[in-house]
Amino acid sequence: MVDIEITGYPIDYLGQPAVQVTFRDISAQIRAEKMLKLNLALQRVRNEVLLMKNEGNWYQIASSIHKELRQLVSFHQCGFILVDLKNDAFDAYLIEATGVEKRANKGIPTSLRHVVETNQVLYRRNREEIAHFGDKVGPKGGCVVDVPFLGGTLAINHTRESAFTDEDIDILKQFAQVLSEAYRRLADLRQMQDQTERLNQRQKMEAIGELSGGLAHDFNNMLTAILTTCDLMMIGRPEDDRDRADLDIIRRAGQQAAALTRQLLAFSRRQVVQPRVIDLNHVLGESHQMLRRLIGEHIELSTVLDADHCRVYMDANQVEQIVINLAINARDAMPTGGVLSIELQQVNIAADETDIPAGDYALLRVQDEGYGMSLEVRERIFEPFFTTKDTGSGTGMGLAIVYGAVQQNNGYIRVHSTPGAGALFEIWFPLAGDRVTGTDNSPAKLATSGGSENILLVEDEELVRK
Repeated sequence: MVDIEITGYPIDYLGQPAVQVTFRDISAQIRAEKMLKLNLALQRVRNEVLLMKNEGNWYQIASSIHKELRQLVSFHQCGFILVDLKNDAFDAYLIEATGVEKRANKGIPTSLRHVVETNQVLYRRNREEIAHFGDKVGPKGGCVVDVPFLGGTLAINHTRESAFTDEDIDILKQFAQVLSEAYRRLADLRQMQDQTERLNQRQKMEAIGELSGGLAHDFNNMLTAILTTCDLMMIGRPEDDRDRADLDIIRRAGQQAAALTRQLLAFSRRQVVQPRVIDLNHVLGESHQMLRRLIGEHIELSTVLDADHCRVYMDANQVEQIVINLAINARDAMPTGGVLSIELQQVNIAADETDIPAGDYALLRVQDEGYGMSLEVRERIFEPFFTTKDTGSGTGMGLAIVYGAVQQNNGYIRVHSTPGAGALFEIWFPLAGDRVTGTDNSPAKLATSGGSENILLVEDEELVRK
């Protein structure tokens, strides 16, 4: 098609009035003007993308695209759809005469899935239900174009059947490219934010761990002096001695304090452990009956273990500590009942897949159907003495112990939870590989000799030394 400019003006031709008409091909000028108009529109949308900071800005991007496209392409309705193939769901950000509307439907239509999976433009004029527009198109009902971009499709529809030209489709593809930039930018920002939050959380937990470990060590020295002196004073005292009862109270209080100290040492990764190659399948299998009694009859326990040996190098007691504390946490979150699921499987993490180093891992997943947690609670759940339970219902050390045990064994832990949707704890432990199973870590037995040896006691704490 050629664009022609026609101009005319009156002249005198052989004494008769006439009109002189000039025809000028202005196709190149029209194309240049359209290209300039398109580039300016794309630049304005791109500027909106550069200002995008979170998912809430999708509405603003949709509005901007609608405004700019309206100057270039004729349509009835436009917007874009973010497609989540993994969860079989999508979010539609559409502009209609009434403004912006977001629709989220479960179950991606076949046609929409096809566009995303094949990365091909789909031009529909058949009588197919268009879920993201909420109407039907057909020979008399208009048409819909879906143009794929990185995160979904740019979709526009028209009440006429053949409303979009090849030039229109090309314009839509360029806008889809800008949407890809927006989606990629948001993903990069989200990843950077997640990494920053994890780094800050790790540094905070390490600082708390150092403080807790130091306090626990000093406190343990004092408790050693208290408990040992108590034991020495009880030696030789008859059962009816009036002071014995008071000493017994002191001793029990000291033992409770010592148990709390051990929990702090577990969190700070300073507890004494005896790691060896163990099969997590075996350890979790043996813990089933204990967990069954622990969580109560109102909670269903579902355990799915790996089909193969799941060998890791760690202390079996720590595995039980982790599972028990997570089970107690889940039980308290489900006072009226629910399902506690424990799953174990071997996974391989590829390089750059997550912030977890590449390698083979045992993945332990513990999930409940309880109250769930807000973001503010999730950020603090591994801190010592932090608890959302009522006073007297817990020490706030359970999840701190879990965190310390995971870190001490070079593992990684993540928690996923929203209010009302339960909680999922995922823990990765490196597989043992070629380590020898059942390594004996017991000290070597020495032959005894005579009875005239001297004993050297080395202790820097004066109270303990005495």
